[in-house]
Amino acid sequence: MLKKISVEDLRPGMFVHELCGSWWEHALWRRRFACRTPAEVAKVRESGVRQIWIDTGRGLDVVPDGGHPVVTADQARRQIDARLDRAAVAPRTVAEPRVAIAEELTAAKSLLTRSRSGMSRLFAEVRSGSAIDMDLAEEVTAKVTASVVRHPGALISLARLRSADDYTYLHSIAVSASMAALARQLGMDAEHIRKAGLAGLLLDIGKARVAPQILNKRGALTEAEFAAVRAHAVEGHTLLGEIGITDPDVLDVCLHHHEKYDGTGYPHGLKGEEIGRMARMAAVCDTFDALTAPRPHRESLGMGPADAVRSMADWAQEQFDESVFQAFVKTVGVYPIGSIVRLACGRVGVVVDSNPDAILRPKVKVFYSLNAKMRIIPEVVDLGERGAQNRIVGRMDPAALGLRRIDEVWAAEALAALRGRSAA
Repeated sequence: MLKKISVEDLRPGMFVHELCGSWWEHALWRRRFACRTPAEVAKVRESGVRQIWIDTGRGLDVVPDGGHPVVTADQARRQIDARLDRAAVAPRTVAEPRVAIAEELTAAKSLLTRSRSGMSRLFAEVRSGSAIDMDLAEEVTAKVTASVVRHPGALISLARLRSADDYTYLHSIAVSASMAALARQLGMDAEHIRKAGLAGLLLDIGKARVAPQILNKRGALTEAEFAAVRAHAVEGHTLLGEIGITDPDVLDVCLHHHEKYDGTGYPHGLKGEEIGRMARMAAVCDTFDALTAPRPHRESLGMGPADAVRSMADWAQEQFDESVFQAFVKTVGVYPIGSIVRLACGRVGVVVDSNPDAILRPKVKVFYSLNAKMRIIPEVVDLGERGAQNRIVGRMDPAALGLRRIDEVWAAEALAALRGRSAA
């Protein structure tokens, strides 16, 4: 049985099934492992993770009446479903996308290609000690924001398909897009949407002062290397001040995007509304992209987008501003574009577009029959269409079906172009 427990209740002999937090927030390399010794217990407790899932079928159970709450998998599922349902019924605050997603994917592909070069140049300028070209940063932000206005799902979803080598540069673009989209959902005015996008673009600029061999290292980071990476928030804040950035929101996002709502984040351990609103927004957007994108240090590819949303919903009460998280889910959907889902009819498909007024009923391109155990001719099913009887009944791991390169089902041309650019 899976149980979510406080890290304080961890003891030797337990099997850790999952850590409740983005992997980038701690130095622990393995996601699942037997915790055999007091030293291993101490390492988990010192990692900054406050809650963990244990598997009592593979290790010891939690001691009764340990003084901390214990949540079973069924209880957690109900809590997650309730949290996501609240986001689903929340009123839409932004207009319908202005263009079809297929059209915007083409534009987003071109934007990612150009913006990757621009972000590479900005990071190179920092490493060489030159002044950052803020005109370039503002130009990229304007183009990202314009793409989000045309269709918020295109750029956010396409940026997730980058290679691990592109992580640092395109992470900034993805977070910028998510920040602009979230600011729109929260009803911010045009100037604050622009600032949110700019803050997202620059929040990791301090990583330019982290040795490339650490950022691009294949495999686990040492404690010293992890500490060097965590220092990027303070380094970036200092850097932006040195070049004359005075906007308090942009500076605050750079410094505090790794703070957590329960006070367990860094660098200052701020809690609740001690954390600025845009920094609270950045914590959500940064975590989502970190979970879903491939990275050099990770053993596998990123988490599926729907799995990431559910994981974040599991942690939301402790780590995120609840209202900001709800708005984020309304922005990307319970089943974001690229999610692999199982329908009630027994077919499997990939989410290809959202329905802003019905985020539990997106548009799905079905391509596999569980009944026939075979690929089928792809067909787009609009679950939000009036009178539609079909519905999503669960998420799917394509690896369990022996399927690969599923992203090409919904973004084939754009993905091919991105791969061609990465290989060039």
